[in-house]
Amino acid sequence: MHIRYHDRVRYQFQIAQDALNASVPTLLLQPLVENAIKHAIEPNPGGGKIDIRACRDADFLGLSVSDTGPGISESEALREGFGLSSTRARLHELYGERGFLEIDNESGFTVKIKIPFRTTA
Repeated sequence: MHIRYHDRVRYQFQIAQDALNASVPTLLLQPLVENAIKHAIEPNPGGGKIDIRACRDADFLGLSVSDTGPGISESEALREGFGLSSTRARLHELYGERGFLEIDNESGFTVKIKIPFRTTA
């Protein structure tokens, strides 16, 4: 993506120290980052920024992908396309009721995930 969009897309990672050794399913965040690029960065000639965050909350790991795009207006209905629906289904398959995905459309667009905290070791 960096080759395709050059300086139009900027990434910022905010990973809490206590989340560094967390185990995250392979490619869990990829469709969310791709959605942010497709819906927020691509249509904006000036590009934008994608924030990826991770923090530990007791027995859970919180992950989020945010963009600086316009978000979804009140008149638009949120359509869960392949990226969101497949991520939601994958969380349910891996964690049952203990995996959550929610959407925040306050400033830009943010997808928040909460999964049980597990370590890589």
